[in-house]
Amino acid sequence: TICLQIVSLQLAYYASLLTVNFVCCWVSGLRPHIDMHFTSLPFNDLSITYSSPTLCALWLNIPLTVLLEASIVEKAFKCFDFTVTLQVIHILAVWVHAGEFPW
Repeated sequence: TICLQIVSLQLAYYASLLTVNFVCCWVSGLRPHIDMHFTSLPFNDLSITYSSPTLCALWLNIPLTVLLEASIVEKAFKCFDFTVTLQVIHILAVWVHAGEFPW
C-alpha cells in the first residue's frame, strides 16, 4: 500500500500543481507549459517572464499538497517521509526532463 500511496500522492501533487499553475498563468496572461516545473530555469533566471507565475504556483500549491498528503497518507508520523519522497521524485523528474541536475 505504501507504493500506491506514493504514486497517488505524486499524481495528486502534479494535478494540483498544474491546476494552480494554469490559474496563475491565466491571471498573468501567459500560456502555461511543462518547462515551468520541469526545468530549473525559472529559479536560475528570475528576469524571465515565467518566474513569477511559477513561484506563485509553487507557493499556492503548498496548502493543497498538505491537504492531499493528509488525506492520502492518513498518519502524521509518515508525512515527513512522504514529503521527502515526493520532492526526491520531483527532482529526479526534473533531472530526466532537463537533462541536467537542477542546481
